[in-house]
Amino acid sequence: MAWALEAIWDANTGQYLVYWSSRFYDEADTAHAGTATECCIVSTYTSDFRMFIKATNYIVVPGTPIINLMILPLPDGETFGSSRTRLHFGFQWRALWPVDEDRRWVCQPIRVWGIARLP
Repeated sequence: MAWALEAIWDANTGQYLVYWSSRFYDEADTAHAGTATECCIVSTYTSDFRMFIKATNYIVVPGTPIINLMILPLPDGETFGSSRTRLHFGFQWRALWPVDEDRRWVCQPIRVWGIARLP
């Protein structure tokens, strides 16, 4: 299952970063009768929307089902992000575009809202 699909241009790679929310079942559970994982954000890259690299987990917070992500590149080279969870809270952050070789973000939290806390 996948939802909340978005794509943004990554000038560092010359490709689009495509990301969405998803849940996963054990590979042997082809009927999806068992328990799925928590929702997480999954991503891939493409230059033409016909061929994609293998998707990988992008944002996973154990015990926190993340169901939506919005990424907005800012003119100053930083990035604004906003996300929401199924636990009725969300978070916003600012970061430089992914700064390490594993494409991880170094984020500065801006705001957390709702009735729960980030773990």
